[in-house]
Amino acid sequence: MRRLLLTLFLSFIPFVFAHGSGPRLYKWERGRCRAPGFTDMVLCYGGSHHRKAYEWDKERFDAYVTYTDTSGKEHWLFDAFLCLEFADLDRESGVKYALMADQVDGPSGGNRNWRNMIDYWFSDGNGLKALDKSVGEAAERLGKPGRKRQVVMFIPDPIPYLYAKDSGSSHVYWGELDGHQLDFLDDADRLAAYRWYVDTVRERFSKGRFKNIELAGFYVMSECITIPSEPWTDHGKLHDLIPPLSRYLHSVNEYLYWIPFSQGAGWRRGRELGFDYVWMQPNHFWRGDDCPMDTFAGYLRDEGVGMEFEFDMKVYESNPKHEMYRERFREYMRCAVREGIYGTQPITYYVDSNCVYDLSRSESSSDKAFYHEFCSFVINNPLRRSE
Repeated sequence: MRRLLLTLFLSFIPFVFAHGSGPRLYKWERGRCRAPGFTDMVLCYGGSHHRKAYEWDKERFDAYVTYTDTSGKEHWLFDAFLCLEFADLDRESGVKYALMADQVDGPSGGNRNWRNMIDYWFSDGNGLKALDKSVGEAAERLGKPGRKRQVVMFIPDPIPYLYAKDSGSSHVYWGELDGHQLDFLDDADRLAAYRWYVDTVRERFSKGRFKNIELAGFYVMSECITIPSEPWTDHGKLHDLIPPLSRYLHSVNEYLYWIPFSQGAGWRRGRELGFDYVWMQPNHFWRGDDCPMDTFAGYLRDEGVGMEFEFDMKVYESNPKHEMYRERFREYMRCAVREGIYGTQPITYYVDSNCVYDLSRSESSSDKAFYHEFCSFVINNPLRRSE
C-alpha cells in the first residue's frame, strides 16, 4: 500500500507543479525551464579519509577555478563542479556510498553517513563555501563571468543490504525518516531516502547564500544500471528508482546527470530512465587498445551520449611510462575534435583527486608543459563563445 501511494504521489507531482502549487522552489530554481548551461565540468572527489588531500579548501579550488597561461594571463578554467564520493576509506570499516564500490568490504552508508557527506561539502572553509569564495575572488580580478559556476551534487546509492553482496544482511539498516524505519527492500522507502537527501542538499544550499555558484542538479553514483529487458543482474534495482527520482527533481527544476563506464549497463537508455545529461567513460586511458577510441567514437555517433575525459597521476613525469599515458589522453582530445564534440557538447573531466592542483605547482618542466596543454584545451573550448 505504501509503495502504491508513493507511486501515485510521484506521478501526480508534474501535474501539481504545472498548476502552480507544487513543492517549494528556491530562488535559483524559480523560472528555470531547462538545465543550466556549462561547458566543462570537473569531478571533485571528496569526503573519504583515504584521499591524498582530504579537504577542498579555497587554495585547492583556486587551481580548478582559474588558470594562468605561460604569458602570465589568467583565465577562467572549469565552469562546473561535480561533488562526489564512492566510499569513506582508511577507517576501521570502510563505508560504501556506491553499489559499484566492490573494493570496499564495509557496510553500506546509512542516514548518519549520508548526513556526514552533506556536512562535509557544506562545512566552513571547505567544499561549496570554499568554491564560492574562490570564484568570488577570481571575479574581482577577471570580472564577473557570464554565468555562475554550476555545482552538481552526487546522491549516495540506496543499497538494498547492509553488506551489498550479502542478501542475508539487514535491509533496515539505513535509519528512520519521519518516525518510520526505512526498509531498503521497499522501493517506496528507497525513494523516500533519495528525496530526503535531495531536499536536505537544496535546503543547505539555500542557507549557504552563495553568490557565485548555483546548484544545477544531482548525480547518480552507480556507473551501470541493469534493466530487465537486457541481460539482467540484480544491481540494486536502480532501474525502478531513477525515473521517479528524475520526475521529482524536474518538479523542483533540478536535473539529473550520469556518467556510466564504457558500455556500462543502461548507457543507451539514459533518456528513457530520466537522465538529462549522460556522458560515457572511454576508459582508454587505463586500458589502451582494449578500449580503442575509434570504437568509442562510434558509440558517440550512434547513441548521442557525451564524452568524459580521463587521466590520473600516471601522467606525472615521475612515472616511467608517463609519455604513453599522456599520448592516450591526447587521443581523447583528437577524438573530441574529430567527432565534433569539442565546441558543441559539454565535456566532463575525471582528473583523479588532486591532479590539476599538483600539476599546476609541479617543479617539473615536463609536468608543467602537460598542464598547460591540458588547460589550453579546456579554456579554448569553442562552446564558451556562447557564454
